Amino acid sequence: MICKICGHSKDNVAFEVREMLFGLRDTFPYFQCSRCGCLQISEQPTDMSRYYPQHYYSLAQYPPAHFRKPFVNLAKRLRCRYAVLDRGLLGRFFYNRSPNSQLRSLSYARVSINSSILDVGSGTGITLYELRNAGFKNVRGLDPYIEHDI
Repeated sequence: MICKICGHSKDNVAFEVREMLFGLRDTFPYFQCSRCGCLQISEQPTDMSRYYPQHYYSLAQYPPAHFRKPFVNLAKRLRCRYAVLDRGLLGRFFYNRSPNSQLRSLSYARVSINSSILDVGSGTGITLYELRNAGFKNVRGLDPYIEHDI
């Protein structure tokens, strides 16, 4: 098990993880790198379409619709900045009323507003839109199951 992030291969911890979202209960081998801490799948299934059907939630959203109302847009901007950068009292208030654990997980990576962020499996890009709305400039996403570029 060689880490795809840092190339480390010693003392990595193996896990078996079961798919539970669609009730297929297939198991997948994962490991956590003992050097950089990245949790990653050991072997990716050859056919991922089984786990990402057309009605999959991240492929069904239309992100621009989430940013049409000015006050709500401001609240989302402040919430996102708090979630990722851990700063801002008003952002904290909005985050506590509407938490987003996916955005919050970026705070553990200690990213800054100038960090380059790649969202692999981005779906329609709602997380990227949130980050861009909050002022992050270097955000990109890719998803093999999205029909066209956004």
